[in-house]
Amino acid sequence: MVPKPADFGATEENAIKNGTTYGANSWEVIFMTDNEKKLIQAKHRLEQAENRNRKKERSERNHRLIVEGASLEKLLPEIKTMNYTDIEGYLRGKLK
Repeated sequence: MVPKPADFGATEENAIKNGTTYGANSWEVIFMTDNEKKLIQAKHRLEQAENRNRKKERSERNHRLIVEGASLEKLLPEIKTMNYTDIEGYLRGKLK
C-alpha cells in the first residue's frame, strides 16, 4: 500500500510548491513536505541508533560468555572434552 499525501499531513499546495516525491509508483506520484522528510529521516536515525545499541549489547554479552567459559575451562580443564549436558551435570555435582 502506497501512502497518500494526506497520510503525511501534506497539502496539495505544499506538494506543488516543494515538488518532491516519496514512494511513488509509475502511475502515482506522492509529494512530501520538508518537515515530512525530516520526520522520516529522524525515525530512521532513531531505528539505526537502536540497532547499534542492540548490536553493542549482543557483543558485550558474547564477550562476557566467552571470557566466563574460558575461565571455567582454565579452572576445570577436564570439561574441555565434555559436551554441554555432561558439563551441566558435572558442575551440578561439584556445587552440591
